[in-house]
Order: sequence, then C-alpha cells, then structure tokens
Amino acid sequence: MSYSIFTICTENYRDAWDVVRASWLRTSADKVIIYTDSKDWQERDSRIEIVPLFGKSDSWLTNVGHKVQATNDVLERVGGNLVFVDIDCWLSYDPVETFSLDFDLAVTRLNDLKTAVSTGIYFIRDNEFMRKFCREWLVLQECILERNPQLRERTCSHSQAAFSGLCRKYKEDRKILDLPVEVYNRKVKRSVLEDVLGEKDRIKVFHFYNLAFRDKICVDAIMGSKK
Repeated sequence: MSYSIFTICTENYRDAWDVVRASWLRTSADKVIIYTDSKDWQERDSRIEIVPLFGKSDSWLTNVGHKVQATNDVLERVGGNLVFVDIDCWLSYDPVETFSLDFDLAVTRLNDLKTAVSTGIYFIRDNEFMRKFCREWLVLQECILERNPQLRERTCSHSQAAFSGLCRKYKEDRKILDLPVEVYNRKVKRSVLEDVLGEKDRIKVFHFYNLAFRDKICVDAIMGSKK
C-alpha cells in the first residue's frame, strides 16, 4: 500500500531530524515531505522533499500552528494515504501497516477526555471529509487563539485544541479511530525512561518529549534497544 510521511521541522529543530532520519527512511513511505522555514535545506535522498512553507519565528505557538497549513498543502501536493509525524518521533515500525485499518482519520487520545487529542501523530485518507476538516481546523484554531491570548508555550496549543475539538465533534459520524497512545505515541524523557524501556517491544512510535531528542542518554537507550 502506498503512503507518505509529512512533518514540520523548523531550522532550530534540525538536530531532531538528524536523530530520527534513519528510522523514517527505513519505512516503505513513498515520500517524506518536510515543511520548514529553511530556504537552503538540501537532501540527497530522492524520497525526501523539502518544502519551505512559512517564515521563521521563535514562537512555539506560531510554529505548531502551521500543522494545518502543512496538512492542507500535502493533501494537494501528494494526496493518498498520509501520516503526520512530529519531527521528534523515532519510528520502530513501518506505518504502512496502520493503513490496513478502516478509518478516515486515526489519532491518539481520542477517547481520553481528560486531555486533548494529540497532534503528534495522525493518519489521514485523502477524501472530502478530511479537506473539510482542515478548513474548519484552520478557522477554529484562529478563533481559539483570539479568545485565549494568554496561551503559553508547551501547553495545549490553539492548534491542538481545535484539532481535538473537531475529532470529538465528528467521531460519531465519521470513521475516526483511536489508536493506543502507549503504542503509537509513547512519550520518552529521562523521568520515564525505565518504564519505556520495559515496554519497548510493543512501542511503535517513540516520541522524544520536551526536547528529549537532545538528551544523549534517552536517545542512546531507545536507539540502542531497537537496533
């Protein structure tokens, strides 16, 4: 089955790409599309497409707000089966297997109503519903930001809040699948590293949380355990 991976990687996160690159290129993805603020990023691998889509910003909220922009663009640019993966995620499996499941949109934490649906990884089909979803996502996230100017870095962003609200709004009418977060979006940081390593054989996506991709102990532990 054909599919593509897409992500956002601002210039100040290029070292995250260095950490996860090999794991993404081990997959059978047709393309890896990286949306960025860099104008001079070059890659030799023909599967990797670098798309300068937005200007540079030091604001985390501004940068995560580009996820919907990237999703809109990739639907037009590539289409088909698509998976968004945060640039700080290390893959221990080939996401092609997830596309054998029946869904329009597959996410993590959909049914955990104590927290927002994650935008760290999401699987989408190219259909009219997803295009409508993205149009609504863009409008709603701007409304949330306008109503909540006090939003802080590293909390639930306006983008995630909008995405989460729409997923839960449509989950009864559309095929929105809740994937187990401990398998498909397992947070990795020093304080939980021992627990993560104890579960490593069932984890498909290791998400280096809060800049843990710069923690050599975390990175070596995960990559060494999965070689």
